Amino acid sequence: MLINDVLGISTGGLELVGSSYPMDDSGYEKLINDSYEYCVNQLEEGSVMLKNDGALPLAANERNVTLFGNNSAHTIYRSGAGGPTPNDEYVVDMQKAFTDGGFKINSKLYKAYATSGVSVSLTSAGEVPSSFYTSELKSTFDSYKDVAIVTFARYGTENTDPTRVVDGRAYLALSKNEEDLLKMIKEDSRFTKTVVLLNGVLPMELDWLDEYGVNACIWYGNPGYYGLPGIVNILKGDANPSGHTVETFANNTLNSPAMRNFGDYNYTFDGSAVDNQYGRKYVVYKEGIYVGYKYYETRYEDCILEQGEAKCAEGATEGETEWNYAKEVSFPFGYGLSYSTFTQKLDSVTYDAKGDTFTAKVKVTNTSNKAGKEVVQVYVQTPYTDYDKENGLEKSSVQLMGYTKVDVPAGQSVDAEVKFSRYLMASYDVKAGGGKGAYILEPGKYYFAVGNGAHEALNNILAQKGKTGMYDHNGKAVTGSTDCVKEYDPQLKQIDEKTYKKSQYTDKDVENKFADADLNYWADEDQKITYLTRNDWKNTFPTTVTALHANEKIVNGLRMDQYKKTAETPSYKAMIGEEVEAELDEPIDFIDMKNVPFDDEKWDKFISQLSLDELCVSISDARGIAAVATVNKPMNSIAEGPEGLLAKFKYGDKRACTGFATLPTTTATWDHKMQAKYGEMMGEEALFSGVAMVNAPGCNIIRTPYGSRASEYMSEDGVLSYYSVSNVIGSMRDKGLICNVKHCFLNNQETNRQGVSTFANEQSIREIYLKPFEGALTRGRSMGIMTSYNRIGLQYAATHKVLMNDVLRGEWGYEGSIIDDALTQSAYYSVGADMLLAGTDIFCLDGQRGAQIKSLIKKTDDGTLVKALQRANKRIFYSLLHSSMGGSITSDTKVESSLYWWQGMLIGIDAVVGLATLGAIAMFIVTAYVKREEKEAV
Repeated sequence: MLINDVLGISTGGLELVGSSYPMDDSGYEKLINDSYEYCVNQLEEGSVMLKNDGALPLAANERNVTLFGNNSAHTIYRSGAGGPTPNDEYVVDMQKAFTDGGFKINSKLYKAYATSGVSVSLTSAGEVPSSFYTSELKSTFDSYKDVAIVTFARYGTENTDPTRVVDGRAYLALSKNEEDLLKMIKEDSRFTKTVVLLNGVLPMELDWLDEYGVNACIWYGNPGYYGLPGIVNILKGDANPSGHTVETFANNTLNSPAMRNFGDYNYTFDGSAVDNQYGRKYVVYKEGIYVGYKYYETRYEDCILEQGEAKCAEGATEGETEWNYAKEVSFPFGYGLSYSTFTQKLDSVTYDAKGDTFTAKVKVTNTSNKAGKEVVQVYVQTPYTDYDKENGLEKSSVQLMGYTKVDVPAGQSVDAEVKFSRYLMASYDVKAGGGKGAYILEPGKYYFAVGNGAHEALNNILAQKGKTGMYDHNGKAVTGSTDCVKEYDPQLKQIDEKTYKKSQYTDKDVENKFADADLNYWADEDQKITYLTRNDWKNTFPTTVTALHANEKIVNGLRMDQYKKTAETPSYKAMIGEEVEAELDEPIDFIDMKNVPFDDEKWDKFISQLSLDELCVSISDARGIAAVATVNKPMNSIAEGPEGLLAKFKYGDKRACTGFATLPTTTATWDHKMQAKYGEMMGEEALFSGVAMVNAPGCNIIRTPYGSRASEYMSEDGVLSYYSVSNVIGSMRDKGLICNVKHCFLNNQETNRQGVSTFANEQSIREIYLKPFEGALTRGRSMGIMTSYNRIGLQYAATHKVLMNDVLRGEWGYEGSIIDDALTQSAYYSVGADMLLAGTDIFCLDGQRGAQIKSLIKKTDDGTLVKALQRANKRIFYSLLHSSMGGSITSDTKVESSLYWWQGMLIGIDAVVGLATLGAIAMFIVTAYVKREEKEAV
């Protein structure tokens, strides 16, 4: 044990508080085994079987297989963004996964792929041409013809989105080389089964599955470095697939309303141009709330109901004269198949007025002879009223409310319960409350429904309404099931604007805060926009906003308010001795503030001890926050990332921390426990690697299929992301890991991410883009959050006072720290003083910001900046005391300024005390920050 080695004492099997494992080499071995096992479980439960005509599971005698597709030998284990490094000797590639799973693979073809020199990228599917398959290679098929297993991959990374069109085809469509490969396999009579595996989070267009005789198709996303055995287990039938989609798989990925305004757009200026690249770009979310399934399912219902001109050709696949759901969607949101078959019956939905919650009770029956896990998804349809149409309030046809996953033995039934807050089905109306805005509920009939995804749930609702003409995603006529629907009437005589006028978490009013995020706040009359409305699909379907004119108002907004000292600003010098560098009769140490409430006056006394130099220490991150010796606050590390920690273990062989399957795969389990397990395993690894704070997880909305960083996020849906991210973070917090959940918010493309003006209306902001962060900070109890590179409207996120103070800290009652995204090179719109005054606490990867702030204060004698520094330090210290650090040091701890916190801890230990002192110590040992192989933004 590392502490023992340093102290030269023996503690036997002592377990330090916080970990479920002994904090020694044996505990590490158990942890790493459990982590790798969890990686496999992620794939078993998060992979989505999209198609299966009976080809799977493979029979016991189908073990001689050919792994087709260049990317079978070039797996995309994770995104190209910051995160864990591989332990090469333990990484499980496709070859190892299949051979260890009892298969014999075509090794000659696999080796040929491995040395092809071709790889997937943002501009290429990475598939080899048909000429690659020489007669010699084709001759090898004879011995491995039981099954053709084809892998196609797509790639995402940081800072750059994929090229949308490559060689005349959508990047997410089948490439010419991939098409030729499928033709070759289909025409080769030796293969009687073809199984396609999809490697990558970005959802490919899959309208070709039947055309090329594909028998089964499984999406597994990015598997991490150790998860691929999970796919093999599914193919063999040792694992029964139970994942469901977290994104809609579109037949034409360029057709959605959001894609009409996704990419690179430049302002035009009238000779008064902003003189920096970070002020010249914009993007407009004209689709409003109609993102992902909220678009596809709503338009589908309006087609069935023949309203809003939903069948018009706008947004339809090129060449079609009218819009048709089955021609636009390959697989719906929430869809997934199993080797078992199930039925669901929604027995009841009851409302508890005291808790303002619903409980849905669902009978799930396994109608097959194979045990399996079934996901229960509960959706709601709220009334779309005349008021909505007249006032521009949009309602999607269905909205996810909650979910659970249950084990169901073969031939048996189980009762499942899904509980959810009524608050989640309220709509945000900017015109409510006399124009102040509020979440509202309207009179009318509400429908709750269950189904295999949003589309089936909606068809069930349409059946309850007595409608006909419904069809599934394949275009097959269906009738829906009224057994899967319950109606609810809130018994309202008028619109309810009062129930949710106050925040769910504080006594603050919830009202319009983002009017200036709407382009219409800034634009000239001739450039004002109309958001998409289901009341008129034909005339409001988004067009691309190009060459937006930057009028004087916009230009001034782009330049933002720059720091200026005012005449009323107090003097910093006058604060010295009392409010700064105060000498208390009884000095207060960092650890003395543990469990002190955030609003307690003791915090003011504690902070007053710090000098200006010391106040500037903690705001500067250099992969960690330095020690503050005066108050015996040790240093702590800050690590990447959403797909596993960029750190190394301090025990055993000291290998790199685990690279897990990415967050969409975790979310696709639709299992609260599996999602929470992700956070638990990362939290445990943080304890064993000495990490107190991590820039993770990500929970931005996957707004379009081309968002390059989608592997770090959860889903296209605000509510699913709300649950999944809070499950992950809650478990991390239980292990003492502070999570800087990111990137808050409207960071939904990598193109121009630094400084891009992002325009959206408040309804979509409240109901979609902020919802996951709300879950992270409230339900998940996060004590850290990272703002984004982009502007919200015209205001840089890290200087957005309304976001940070009125919403996060006001409405949601957040008391943790706020860190910006790394912007050392973007000083034009990343002004340290402005960020600090607005509410930013930590400057990510910017060890010089503290010195810059200190220099400015000394130059200006600005006491207001000093007070802002003190507030930032309070929030940072408060957060860290709620981490593993808070349980890791004692009143005996003495810190030298150059030491990491675990070293300082040791100075305070008298070896004679031995076990008694160690029993009072901490959870784990934090080390120096891990230097990244190459500096990346986060």
